[in-house]
Amino acid sequence: MLRHAITAMAAFAVLFTGCGAGNDPVVAKIKGLTIRTSQIDSLFQGIADKAERTKKVREYITSELDKQAQYNQALKMGFHKLPENKAVLENITMIEAASYYANEVLKKNWGFTEAEVEKRYKAGRELYRQDKPRVDSVATPEQQKALAAFEKDPYKPLDVVRPKVLRNMLMELPAIKAARAERIKALGENPDSQRIYEAEDAMVNDYVGQLDSTVMEQLKEQHKVKVHEYTPQVNDTELRESWEKTKQSYKRKPDMEVQFISVTDRKLAYDVVDRVNKKNEDFLKLQKKYSTDKAALGKTLTVSGTDASVPFIVGDSKQVYPTIMYLPVGKISNPIAIQGGPKEVFYIFKIISRAAEELMSFEEARASAHERCMAEKQLKIPLDYVLAEVDNKKITAEMVFSLLYKISPMTAERYRTAEGRKALVERYYLRFLLFSMKVRELGLQKTPALVKRIADMRKNFLVSDFKSSYLDVTFGVPERKLKKYFEAHPDSFMVDKKLEPYEKVKNRVVTYVMVTDDMIKDQYSYNIEDYSNNDGSPKPLADVARTIRAELLGMQRKYAMDDLMRSYRKAFSAKVYVKEYAFDELLTPGQLFEEAKKLHEARNYVEAKNKYLEIRYKFRDFKSQPDICMALAQIYVEQKNFNKAIQEYRRYLRMFPDDTSKYKAQFMIGFVYSENLNDKEKAIAAYQAVLDNYPTCELAESAKFMIEHLKTGKEFIPLDEDTAAGAKPKS
Repeated sequence: MLRHAITAMAAFAVLFTGCGAGNDPVVAKIKGLTIRTSQIDSLFQGIADKAERTKKVREYITSELDKQAQYNQALKMGFHKLPENKAVLENITMIEAASYYANEVLKKNWGFTEAEVEKRYKAGRELYRQDKPRVDSVATPEQQKALAAFEKDPYKPLDVVRPKVLRNMLMELPAIKAARAERIKALGENPDSQRIYEAEDAMVNDYVGQLDSTVMEQLKEQHKVKVHEYTPQVNDTELRESWEKTKQSYKRKPDMEVQFISVTDRKLAYDVVDRVNKKNEDFLKLQKKYSTDKAALGKTLTVSGTDASVPFIVGDSKQVYPTIMYLPVGKISNPIAIQGGPKEVFYIFKIISRAAEELMSFEEARASAHERCMAEKQLKIPLDYVLAEVDNKKITAEMVFSLLYKISPMTAERYRTAEGRKALVERYYLRFLLFSMKVRELGLQKTPALVKRIADMRKNFLVSDFKSSYLDVTFGVPERKLKKYFEAHPDSFMVDKKLEPYEKVKNRVVTYVMVTDDMIKDQYSYNIEDYSNNDGSPKPLADVARTIRAELLGMQRKYAMDDLMRSYRKAFSAKVYVKEYAFDELLTPGQLFEEAKKLHEARNYVEAKNKYLEIRYKFRDFKSQPDICMALAQIYVEQKNFNKAIQEYRRYLRMFPDDTSKYKAQFMIGFVYSENLNDKEKAIAAYQAVLDNYPTCELAESAKFMIEHLKTGKEFIPLDEDTAAGAKPKS
């Protein structure tokens, strides 16, 4: 597999250079990270196809090295020292330690440490001896192998018998022993072994099911945990001020006058609704015919906004008001089911009138206003307020809220309410803190798996933050350059004649620095065909400037990121020792062009097009730009993007007027119009241009024939598009 391939190629001295081959050669490395052959083998051994495997391995190595490079750069720039990030990193250590304890100690080992479980397993290994494998008189190789393995270690592995080991350990605990004795006693005299086992099994299930909460309560008691509620005070002055600002939201529920029809059949109820709404039948006539409540016939009833009950209705009629409160006057409701006695009754209400909404007085709104004031004050809890104490150490709101750093504002806001904060303190912060303290108490903080997990999570966070707050924002543009532009162009960042804060408009500053107005004008004039109407006339620059800026920004960002990653790799000594997995080199335009042609020939049109466009954008003086125009036009034809193909042919004619093959581009414009877009008029005009401008070219006769064909319908054999107008039509 890969190791054998590497060994063979190394013999030709083309792959490894000072990488310490040994038994596990280094495939790639960068400061802080080494990728070895064994790692690659374990990850990609299931991929049989060599080309596919090479591609996947190359992508993996590039991704891992670039991630480490970004991590190194984040450390170099001090991202781990930023106050918010420092808090997040500390929380990651706490959370991962707590998770390790919950999963590896409580869930996996029922509260025992792995060392305790292993010790108990070794002490009682005879209980877990395997049966000796059967061997024929003439043992097969497989039987010999199985027997040798048994003789070397005749015991079942710990992970196979872990539940039995844990059960035995649990039954040895004094409290469990006592509880077991009580349960067995309750079974009566001389219970059989099956009943005893079932009783033990029930105890185990109860113990394991409650273990997390039991341990949590024990830890709270051990560490003298106290939780403090935050109950802000609201005085009458504050209450009245809040009401004055928001009193438009405190309105009395208006009284309504209604009529109703009651039926006990659901189908009939919906039929009545349809007859009123769709057939415009009279509501009172239907009421008289179908309504079961004869006392309400023809009557208009008042539904009080204060009481919300409806006269004549048996059952809970208060559910009616919120259902019909916004129903327009004159309209009817859908059936509303109310349990009135033994049968469910369906009511259809018609709104006759609704009183005007009135504002509540201060006294009427007092309770609601007080609730709102309290909610607002809860959100503004002082950061130094002590929400809990652990071993007499104060846990402040700021410490608890540090769990909310770098998460979505919506989620953070939810946990800042009184109810959300209670969950944040008790369900999360204290659990993380106490479980992580238990890890230290048990001496598990240096467990290799936990140390690696913490390191990986801290790295992932820093890389993510580095990308989101720096790379994806500035794309490596120095902060001083951004601020200098902001200060030099204040008019670009004014809102209502006021200069916006720099941090608020930073993204826009980056855009203007990376894509200048001159770049937009240059792109417009160089690629005018891309910004033209279907008839070929150019759109005004003002109409397409925003689009051009977005296009250029996308390209600038891509190339800036590529350059940044190359610089980071170099700065941190990234090396790939296997040639076929090496990074993409910074290619010359000629090399890029050759790659694009290979992709084009392989009909990988998307990647070929991207390569061609990269050359056009980055290397405008490249000698093969005319060939790129023709190649792109051919790709667009293959992709059935015919208008773009015509744009490319027109670009060719405009940019390379002295090229000896320009008549081919003119001919192909006519060909695309006639054979793909079915536009005879434009096709004839394009073919005529071939005759007028290039009368002696090799395609003049073909153009003449095509015009004749379009005018008379004469049959012909179409050109092979792959030759881009190289063959003469035949009749």
